[in-house]
Amino acid sequence: MFAPSLEDSIPKEAGVDVIAYDHQLLLSESSRQSLSQFYDIIAVVGTANPDIPFIPYISLDDLISGRGDVRLETVFQGIADTDMIQTINDRLVHNFSLKRVIAQLTILDTGKILEHLDICISTLERLLKKRLANETKINLYVHASCMLERLIRQIPLENYPAQQTLSQSDKETLCMIQDAFSVIEDTYSVTIPFSEIGYIYDIIKSN
Repeated sequence: MFAPSLEDSIPKEAGVDVIAYDHQLLLSESSRQSLSQFYDIIAVVGTANPDIPFIPYISLDDLISGRGDVRLETVFQGIADTDMIQTINDRLVHNFSLKRVIAQLTILDTGKILEHLDICISTLERLLKKRLANETKINLYVHASCMLERLIRQIPLENYPAQQTLSQSDKETLCMIQDAFSVIEDTYSVTIPFSEIGYIYDIIKSN
């Protein structure tokens, strides 16, 4: 969904195409081989790393927070000169502000979503009794915005790999997450399933 912003950040003379591709398909070896037959893949940009051997991955939160510049330099070495790489970096900073990214990820009112997520995250920090790193917050904003749209459309993530183990090992943190994000449930009349709570838990624990 953020492919247009990425494409707009790269000058045409760089000769780089931006291809939007489903994350689940990137996990398939056959899909990877098919892509490699048609494209010389220089990097993957997204919200989850598909772990493709020898292909650099740049996370969306790195782009938003401006930490992706070193990886960008590596990716575009041999393709673009120093001035063009700087131009790409400057455009990315402009195009990938948090508000702009979320506006592209959802059809919902971006301002209202951010307002409600501000409440969720500040409540979560209070319950956890610790400040979350900016990187963690960005991940939460992006994930929760996508989650909300999925729930409204009634297509939630249904599977969480460690569901049974997690539900028994850290009930206290899970309850805190449910409590903090209850404002989303109340405001938008949705129910956040355990699978979605699990992914929020993973983001917090990576803090």
